[in-house]
Order: sequence, then structure tokens, then C-alpha cells
Amino acid sequence: MYDTAGLEEGDQGRVPKADAIVKLYTLLKQLEDGVSLLVFVMRPKITDSVVSNWRLFQEVICKSQVPTVIVITGLESEEDMDDWWVQNKETFRKYGISADGNAGVTATKGKKKRGGTFTFQEEYDESKLKVRKLLRSTYLETPWKMGVTKWFNEVVTNKVVYRFLGWQFWSSSKKVEIKGAVDKLVERCGMTRKEADDLAKLLDAVDHDA
Repeated sequence: MYDTAGLEEGDQGRVPKADAIVKLYTLLKQLEDGVSLLVFVMRPKITDSVVSNWRLFQEVICKSQVPTVIVITGLESEEDMDDWWVQNKETFRKYGISADGNAGVTATKGKKKRGGTFTFQEEYDESKLKVRKLLRSTYLETPWKMGVTKWFNEVVTNKVVYRFLGWQFWSSSKKVEIKGAVDKLVERCGMTRKEADDLAKLLDAVDHDA
């Protein structure tokens, strides 16, 4: 299991899109055995970042070929942690987010009480069981492989993005192919051309350091 920050997310606050994608790119280059499942972890609030992350990971990078489940955390105060999904699933559908499974959970045991138990111990134990069941029921037995991140290499490496930003294309057919792919990254994942330019430089540095 591998963990990576999403767009503009991280333990220390907002992670720039380019930095998040570079970290993801570096990770993907190491996953020679392929990808069996995407676990999309989010707080109980549907934001633009949630939509952008879903599109980047599920649609753009894995080409909708990998099962993707959603785990909503931070629901320890809900009477029934599964109710949040029931109440919000239509909003996900409006954004084109269709998950292969979901689980409403808490990732905290809460405060320790007298006697050694915790405030949300029951909810925490229930959450562990739900997530394990979710993973076992949705993963691909034969992992999907992207071939040394071929798609990512072709779409957002230095030469491709720079061509998209105005440099000469070596053929008209290649121009259409590249422009369409990068347009998808820009439009569907919320990147600006400047961010694409910065991303290209960072990815180029990653490849030179490899």
C-alpha cells in the first residue's frame, strides 16, 4: 500500500499541484507490479479539490482501468457513519464520480476514558473492519500496469508540455494528440498553463536525477 498527497493537500497544509504530481510521478515509476486498487480518502466535504483529485487519479492517470473506492473519514460524531454517503451520493454522481465502493469511518479513537477505553473505540473498531472488507472485495487480482508510466511520460514530460505552450510540433497529427492529452490535464484537473510549465521543469529534473 502506498500513500501520496493529492492536489493541494498534505500533512503540513496545501501542497502545490506540481509538487504533488511530481511525487506521484516518482511513485508510479517505482510500481513495476502495477496497481490493484485506488483508495480515495476524503473528509466529509465535497470540494473542488476532491473533484480534481478524483479526475487526476482515476480518469487521467489510471484511465478508469483501476477499481476506485472512497473512504470518508472524520464521521465519528455521526449517529450512523454510513448515513453520510447515503445523503451525499447524488452530489458525487453530479460531478461524475462513480465509486466501486465506499465506507464511512473514523480514524481516531477519541479521548481516553477512565478504565482504559476510548470515546470512539467502538466506531474505530467498526471502521477497521469496514475498510478491510472494502479492500478485499474490490481489488484487482491481476494488477493494471501502465508500462513504466508510459502515458504520464508522453503527456506531461518537458518536451510535450513545452510544445503545447507554443514550441514547434514535429507533425500535425502529433500536435492534435498532445494538445488533446494536455488539455485534459489542464481542464479536468484544474491546472493552469503556468502550472503545466512548472510541472514540466520539475518532471524533467526528476528524469535527469533518475
